[in-house]
Amino acid sequence: MKDSFSENRGPSGWNAINRVMAEAIKHLPESPEDPLGPLNLRWSLAVGEEMAARSRVVGRTAKTLVVEVAGNEWIPVFKSYDKKIREKLNKMFDIKGVTSIKYKLAAKIPQPIPQTVKIQTANTYDRPMNVNYDPEEASLTSIQDSQLRDSLVRLSGKFRFISVVLAGLLFLANCAASTPQGTLQQGRAVESKAPPPPNSPYAVRQVYKLQKRHPEKNYRDPRAYYHFLKAFKYERDGDFDNASRHYALVVQYDPARESMHTHLVGLYLRTGQFNLALEAGENTLRRFPNNVRVRMIMGDILSSQGKYEEALNHYNKIMKLEPFNFRAFLLAGYNLKLMKQYDEAHDLFRKATVVDPSNPLGYHYLGSSLARSGEMENAEEKFRKSLTLRPSFIEAREN
Repeated sequence: MKDSFSENRGPSGWNAINRVMAEAIKHLPESPEDPLGPLNLRWSLAVGEEMAARSRVVGRTAKTLVVEVAGNEWIPVFKSYDKKIREKLNKMFDIKGVTSIKYKLAAKIPQPIPQTVKIQTANTYDRPMNVNYDPEEASLTSIQDSQLRDSLVRLSGKFRFISVVLAGLLFLANCAASTPQGTLQQGRAVESKAPPPPNSPYAVRQVYKLQKRHPEKNYRDPRAYYHFLKAFKYERDGDFDNASRHYALVVQYDPARESMHTHLVGLYLRTGQFNLALEAGENTLRRFPNNVRVRMIMGDILSSQGKYEEALNHYNKIMKLEPFNFRAFLLAGYNLKLMKQYDEAHDLFRKATVVDPSNPLGYHYLGSSLARSGEMENAEEKFRKSLTLRPSFIEAREN
């Protein structure tokens, strides 16, 4: 059975739809004619569509909810999820103090009322409970020929399904059609403030209008979420090349999201696209100069390409941002050693052992630096310290 207790989270901080709904319904106006309406809405979001179709809140005390359930066989199911339901109501939907839920058997539910008609009180019952009730199917009950009626019901269901599928495909096709192909192939993240073309999807044009009208608010381009879903699917399937292309478009359409920039640079590194990683990294650091993760990746790539001075600039900035980043001290010293600046490298290796005295690498490189300067006794002491911390350290044993 499918319920709403499993929340999918992407790598980028996008909110789950339930959390968006929970935030939205906080602003619904209270109705004295239907005091339990907002509570029942929260209940349906907490338990999921299938369970909500078989239950409803009919009362509440200070710490207890009273819930009617359609069918004895469903009461044990609700009780098995009781703890999760209460946690979700209390935390996500801001219904404080619910410590217990009382379930009871119900035989009726309210008659569905068209939206144009004023809602009556929730205590009026007009028809027996039927969890499979379909208003469109009920409208065909006046047809006497049973075969004709059944055929129309089946066709109605198929048309509804096909219309939903076509609407979804049309939206996704519009989003895909509005994608600049050059960006998809090149993997570049370029922010554009130009208005969307007239043939852009309706949602894109509306978001642009809202941004122009309320520049102080954060309205996100729906194309960013479309490409995020595509990228997340490709990444989950192991297709990292296509994933990186779509993440580049997420960055283009939602350039203010730092985590997406970081993820894109890391994905380029993972797929061996070092030039694209450097290009995306520079773009990220122009917007987020204190991003340590991106600086570290760029330093590693530049060092592997023999650009030691450029790599050193990134490591030095990381040391200023994070004075206890052991890896930055160690790699900065290693690059200075490759540049034959042994005194400066020796100083950084010594600082690395202070930053993380339990890491054998710091003592190993400090010992190598001491041995180069002729301080054999001190070098041997550092190598022994490195072996004490990691007895299997072969390089230290060879020294």
